[in-house]
Amino acid sequence: TLAALAYGDAGIKKSHDIDLLTTPEAAVEVRALLESRGYRMTLPADLDAARFLVLIDHHKEAAFVHGVTGHMVDLHWRLLDQAWVLPGIDVADAVRTVDLGGVPVRTLPDPALFAYLCVHGSAHAWNRLKWSADLNAFLSHRSQEIVEHLYEAAVAIGAGRAPAMGLILCQRLYGLEVSPSLADVLKRDRIAQALADNALACLNYGQGAVELPLPYSLPVVRIKLAQLFLMPGAGHLKRELARRMNSPDDRIKLGLPPALSFLYLPLRVPLWLIRHGRALIGRR
Repeated sequence: TLAALAYGDAGIKKSHDIDLLTTPEAAVEVRALLESRGYRMTLPADLDAARFLVLIDHHKEAAFVHGVTGHMVDLHWRLLDQAWVLPGIDVADAVRTVDLGGVPVRTLPDPALFAYLCVHGSAHAWNRLKWSADLNAFLSHRSQEIVEHLYEAAVAIGAGRAPAMGLILCQRLYGLEVSPSLADVLKRDRIAQALADNALACLNYGQGAVELPLPYSLPVVRIKLAQLFLMPGAGHLKRELARRMNSPDDRIKLGLPPALSFLYLPLRVPLWLIRHGRALIGRR
């Protein structure tokens, strides 16, 4: 749908996976539907029904791969793990339809879609060039007044500094022209400017072609630190640090009953050390 909206051609853009959005309440049913069509859940893999419910409670997505074609579907029941970012935007907002080969497919309207594209790209420090290119293509055939309206709407619905960061990158990389009033707002946002500087530096690590895979390599550390400043205020910092103390992987693997769920927090550090220690030894 994004390729059709941004480029006018659903086949012009390379995609690694297809994102499908549902609700947490329907995720079990949609999993069964995908599996009945030849897809197998691969990330995380081999989850029984009980552990899949844990995943739904504490994460936003799961990856499925078709056994014959190899096509990958990312099933989302939330747009983001951070519930306080873009609150209220969910599958119920997918009221716009895009024609794909004669099939109407639902997606988000422009303000919500723009906000989500900016938040998604900013959360990864825009380290794949295609994300900013898609955003620029999405905006380039819209007037400066509409772009300013999209920016204001995205900030109003809780996108924080992500829209400013995305627009600054489009200005620097593709020469996107915005209204004088919006250009002044972007110029005065020093934190968003610094986040854009960081994103450009992160592009150099993978040449903008791939996501950065190694957890705790320098570029990924830069991305993790930048995420702390995507929303203004100390509240975001506190909530983001608390979220990072909650590992869906640990909850799924341990499978503690609800009465013992308080043990996850004290177990978080030793489990983290074990998991990443094994990964480091494996790389060595």
